[in-house]
Amino acid sequence: MTGRCASCGNGFDDGSGAIYAMRQLWHKEHFACALCSRQICHRDELRMDAARPLCRDCFVSIRKPPKCA
Repeated sequence: MTGRCASCGNGFDDGSGAIYAMRQLWHKEHFACALCSRQICHRDELRMDAARPLCRDCFVSIRKPPKCA
């Protein structure tokens, strides 16, 4: 596989797992939430905020409207 990981900048060895998401390649172990660092393994877990990968929980927590007093 050609290209470089969007997270670490290193190339991909033959047989190393890669994910194509957000128009970039990532090592599987580096495709993680930008806030909590939890690895994002499934497409339905991915959310984006300002071109950063976020897990569903972090996305919901930063998008919640503030509560009224």
